[in-house]
Amino acid sequence: MERIDKSLVYAMESAVIDWSHQIQETLKKESSEPLLQGSNPNPKVELEFWKNRCDDLECIYNQLTTRKVRNMMELLERVESSYIPAFKTMLMDVEAALTEAQDVHLHLTPLKRRLEDVERVEFSEVKPFLLPLLHVVCLIWVTSKHYNMPVRIVVLLQEICNLLIEQALVYLSPEDLLKGDMEESLGKVRMVLGILNMFKEAFEERREKLHMYYEPGQEVREWDFSSTMVFARLDTFLKRLEMVEDLLATSLDLMKLEKIEFSGIKGKTLGQQVLDMYEEFQEAYKVFSERTYDCLDLTNTDFEQDAFGFQQKVEDMDRRLGTIFIQAFDDASNLDHAFKLLDMFGSLLERPVVAADAAGKYSVLISMFSRALDHARLIYSRHIQAELKLGSPLCTRTCRRWLERCAGRRSCERESSCLDSAEGRRVIEKYEEMIQLLDRYQEKLYADWSQTVSEKSQYNLTQPLIRRDPETKLITVNFDPQLVSVLRELSYLSGSRLGAIPPTAAEIYSSKESYRQLAASLELMVNRYNKVLKTVLEVEYPLIQEQLWDINLKLKKAEETLNWKMEGVWDHISMVMDDVHDLEQRIQKAKNNVEEIQTIVGSWASPIFVRRDCKRESLLSLEDCQDRLERRYSLVRESGQRIHLLVKENQSLLLADPASDIWKAYVDYVDEIVLDGFFTAIECSLKYLLENTDPKAGLPPLFEVQLDLVIPDLIFQPSLDPGTNDGFYDVVEGLLNDIYRISSLVPRLAEHSGFLHYQADMEDMADLADMRHELMGRVQAVMAACCDYRSAFDHCSYLYGEDRKEFFRQFLLYGHILTAAEIEAHAENGVPESPPTLQQFREQIDSYEKIYEEVNRIEPISIFQSWMKVDARPFKASLLNVIKRWSLVFKQHLMDHVMHSLSDLDEFIKTADKGLSKKVEKGDYDGLVEIMGHLLAVKERHSVTDAMFEPLKQTVELLKTDEQELPEEVYKQLEELPEKWNNIKKLAIAVKQHVAPLQANEMTVVRKSCAAFDVEQHRFRERFRKEAPFRYSEIITSEKP
Repeated sequence: MERIDKSLVYAMESAVIDWSHQIQETLKKESSEPLLQGSNPNPKVELEFWKNRCDDLECIYNQLTTRKVRNMMELLERVESSYIPAFKTMLMDVEAALTEAQDVHLHLTPLKRRLEDVERVEFSEVKPFLLPLLHVVCLIWVTSKHYNMPVRIVVLLQEICNLLIEQALVYLSPEDLLKGDMEESLGKVRMVLGILNMFKEAFEERREKLHMYYEPGQEVREWDFSSTMVFARLDTFLKRLEMVEDLLATSLDLMKLEKIEFSGIKGKTLGQQVLDMYEEFQEAYKVFSERTYDCLDLTNTDFEQDAFGFQQKVEDMDRRLGTIFIQAFDDASNLDHAFKLLDMFGSLLERPVVAADAAGKYSVLISMFSRALDHARLIYSRHIQAELKLGSPLCTRTCRRWLERCAGRRSCERESSCLDSAEGRRVIEKYEEMIQLLDRYQEKLYADWSQTVSEKSQYNLTQPLIRRDPETKLITVNFDPQLVSVLRELSYLSGSRLGAIPPTAAEIYSSKESYRQLAASLELMVNRYNKVLKTVLEVEYPLIQEQLWDINLKLKKAEETLNWKMEGVWDHISMVMDDVHDLEQRIQKAKNNVEEIQTIVGSWASPIFVRRDCKRESLLSLEDCQDRLERRYSLVRESGQRIHLLVKENQSLLLADPASDIWKAYVDYVDEIVLDGFFTAIECSLKYLLENTDPKAGLPPLFEVQLDLVIPDLIFQPSLDPGTNDGFYDVVEGLLNDIYRISSLVPRLAEHSGFLHYQADMEDMADLADMRHELMGRVQAVMAACCDYRSAFDHCSYLYGEDRKEFFRQFLLYGHILTAAEIEAHAENGVPESPPTLQQFREQIDSYEKIYEEVNRIEPISIFQSWMKVDARPFKASLLNVIKRWSLVFKQHLMDHVMHSLSDLDEFIKTADKGLSKKVEKGDYDGLVEIMGHLLAVKERHSVTDAMFEPLKQTVELLKTDEQELPEEVYKQLEELPEKWNNIKKLAIAVKQHVAPLQANEMTVVRKSCAAFDVEQHRFRERFRKEAPFRYSEIITSEKP
């Protein structure tokens, strides 16, 4: 029992040691470890750390205080174990750490909501959330007992900085920052810089006001740690952002180089230099757009090196740009050009290097301004003298505007020390003196104007509203230009401080809006009225003559009695305006309808039949013609319906009587438009066909026919033979009829003409008839040329006209075709047969091969008159096939002869070999007869078979020359059968010798049989002579019983 207790105690003590090591590892963990390891955690890592630490320690504490652990400790105390103090110390450490973790977790929890607010919004909108975030951090510092240590608050602030950097990177998209729009990228960078710097300022502000978070009498613990500890990474990030900002700002400045243009003698040269600099800048900046690195990655030094190299190139450009500015300024011909140069350079002049070079030119600019003021003073003096002589006043407003513009531009020099010089002050005095002179002169002009304005205005207001030109009958608004000038001057004076406006002029000015509206309305009415007179056609005028007469009666008052001052003018004018507007709208609508009709008929002016897919090299597809024709017919029918509706609408618009002569004349006018449209449409299609069938045009063929062999005739498809129904001539004639037929699809507008449609007029058009006649003449000419081409093949007609079987039969019998003379000469006994030799076969086959080559050289495509394509491929293929059949008859006969001869011989050899190989015994008469039969057959074939092999070889060679392949078995037989035949002959000789004794024996037997037969015959003869009856009666008697 004592041994067991010791082992149990040992196990418990070992467990305490293990627990101690594990718990110490947990207690040693700090939230700053990720920062110390070089990572950049955000505040969520801090919150998560303390939450997990609180959970872990609570779990450990619960385990250490369980009943089981307490029993273990009681047992160790009874045995007075040395590990009891260690266990108690460990338990106290866990309790203290748990209390700390719970306190920190509790105080950090409110921070979670503020962090989520920062992460939720876009970085550009994060500024309002930064102060509340720092406010919570301050509260944590003040209220937490365990987190108010510099080391922990610094960690939290560093992690907040990391969060802001992360959000800023997402907002800036570093990979596209230097590749996108520069101005947009610069705006984003400056936005981020402002927010981050504001965060630093807010931190310093909270640091200074930290005492405000403490209760009175409470000990204040300041943030006495260095700001560098908090903002080390943020400051590095800000420095990199400032580098990017400088790069983008510089690039935006240099982008202006593209728009700089110079005038003057050196303008072209200087402009080219600036353009070269711009291209050089583009090339230098391209390095950033081509790089794949992250320009805001603080560990990346490549960007810093590229930026440094870019800055060096920019400094060199600035020096050259300063030199160019000096040259351009020296080349400026006057003050305006100098000011334009300054405006053009703009912010480029603020660059330090350029500004240093340009500083020396400000004094020159002031001198130029001084001379310009002197010149203005001289002009002023001359105008004063001229006014004394001629009475023409000076335009003070123009002079004043020029001086004020110069004064406004002077603001760019105010910052220069040159204005503080004596010359600068003198220029300012000159400017102010000139302004005073113009002000005094303007006051004098105003006084003179005030005395005459009322009288002139009253006179002009009593004039009639409208004037009419007696020659053109056109009208104009009679609002005197002096009244317009007075109203303009009054408008200017109402905003100035020159003095009181005369009452009469003020009254006129107070009514300026009514005058403006009346004048504008009259101007609108006058324009509409004049438009009607100017645009009305001769056929339209009779239709609106009465309406114009009524309007002219109403306008007569405005021409004679109504003036601008009378009451009730607007009521009268509004009625006339309505009438004029109504007439103008109706006439314009009618004209628009006519224009629409012209547009409609103009849409017909395209060829109906064109090449396939409208490609220059394609043919006219007769298969697609019907589809195109139906689409065009449908278009014309719909257009005709629309035209009739538009004409009917015009009748209503022009208030015309359809039975009147003036309306019929108008309809004839529109009818002529439609007639011209049909003429143009038909002419367009005919011209297309004529242009594409012109032999001199050099265009690809338009039509195609096929030449084919339909035994026994050569035919064209479609037929080109004159007088053939549905031939090519009829096809073209049908196309032309279809083209003309479009003019019958629209009912005639001029019903009084007596025609139902327009086709009769089209057929009577001489120009169209001449074009049609010319086209059909070309068709007839090309048909004749194609028929002549077909006749050139008549010499080949025997190939497909003669009977092949009869020809070959005579060739096999006589070696040639019998002539009429041969048949007549041998009429009684018949022509003697003379089978053809192999050479005759060769000659006959070669003749057909020669003909085949000649036919094969026939061109498959022929062009006639440059527009007719004849496709002879079907005819050529058929004729070649016929020739091949002729040649094949002879070749097949030879092939059959070779195969049958060798096959018969092979079969004979097999039969003979089998028969001769049988054993014949003495007395086997049937076997001997069979052997003798085989020997006789071999003897009979001997001479023929010996002579057959060489001719067969020659025949095979002939067939091989003509590319006629024989079965492999034939070559094998031709090689083996001669030897087999020799073997059969040898076997026959041996068998003959073997059966010779048997044959002799059989001959002896036969002789004996013959002799015995003779003896028996003699006996029978003798007996017959003795016993045979010679009388009938004796025969009967002898037969009775």
